[in-house]
Amino acid sequence: MISIFPLIVLIFIGQTIMFRVLLKMGLRNLAIVLSIIGTWLTFPGVIIREASQKIFCDIARVPVYDVRYFKFRYPAGYVSHGKVSRYRDIFLLIVGPFAVNSALAVAAFVPVCLGLNLVVNIVLLWLGFSFAMNAFPEEADAQSLWRQTQRAIDEHPAAALGLPLAMIVAGSQVIRKYIR
Repeated sequence: MISIFPLIVLIFIGQTIMFRVLLKMGLRNLAIVLSIIGTWLTFPGVIIREASQKIFCDIARVPVYDVRYFKFRYPAGYVSHGKVSRYRDIFLLIVGPFAVNSALAVAAFVPVCLGLNLVVNIVLLWLGFSFAMNAFPEEADAQSLWRQTQRAIDEHPAAALGLPLAMIVAGSQVIRKYIR
């Protein structure tokens, strides 16, 4: 089980590097087609991420203006919501979907280690990969969480409890920028 997470990270990094290489080679259309296919293949993760963000908006009482759980264009899914002013709500809306998708990815990967039949293992690996690939928030959300966490710590020292998750989310964006 421990070796699955690094595999997902390597696949994610490889996908990003491949996309950048294709762009540099002038194969923009091929890069876009492969990106769209990747989105289609991981649609369960997109749907779960957007559904969980909608649920967390409802929990935080943040108004939701529009939701697209999945579509065959960019962005594959989104939740358009009102302004969020409290740190705990910002944290919930950004870290909540990350936690849900990550937990579902682990829940899908663990039974694979039990040696179930091949078809079940393939379905579980696909679902786990789909959830894991769509767990991380968009760059703007990650940056917002990082800034808001730093501000919240100054005002409320208890907000430091959210710092490790904010670092993970912000760190994922640093990795993305570095490999681009």
